[in-house]
Amino acid sequence: PWPVTGKVVAGFAPDGRPARRGLGIATAEGAEVRSVFWGKVVHNDTLRGLGKVVIVFHGNDYYSLYAYLADTDVQTGQEVEKDEPIGRAGYYPEAHGTGTYFELRFRQKPINPLLWLTPAK
Repeated sequence: PWPVTGKVVAGFAPDGRPARRGLGIATAEGAEVRSVFWGKVVHNDTLRGLGKVVIVFHGNDYYSLYAYLADTDVQTGQEVEKDEPIGRAGYYPEAHGTGTYFELRFRQKPINPLLWLTPAK
């Protein structure tokens, strides 16, 4: 599933200028951001340049990252299920409003989320 309902405004471009290792998704204000798969929260804090960030470890060296959150509903060390709310979208600069930045990583290498997410409706 998608982490949030919205419109992709920034595509995966790891070799771009600037590089983008995930997707930027514009959303409605207060939109709920959900985990795309079960896992364990390994980070719930701010990261420079990304605002409030939650990172979920899914096992087998897979991670998902959710950035520009207004607030979070999870704690570091907490286990989450697929589709479980982890927070709400906050101000995302590339959306010029509310949105979320989302990454998938395998062995710390970014992978294109569009290859893993179900097609948008």
